[in-house]
Amino acid sequence: MVLNIILLVAGIISLIFGIRNKLKLWIVVGCILILCGSVSAYMDYKMPSVEDPNGRVPFMIDKF
Repeated sequence: MVLNIILLVAGIISLIFGIRNKLKLWIVVGCILILCGSVSAYMDYKMPSVEDPNGRVPFMIDKF
């Protein structure tokens, strides 16, 4: 969960930096970081605990 917060904060900082300095690369990087952080936070929220073997996300690989 800490990684999600770090991704979101880094995305917001780089997005603000890119908008202020009119740098398209930093705007794109900020949007990508915010998107990755949001998807990761959503998956952490929706994914059931590992203790429940019947409630696993289908693409998780057992004993990998």
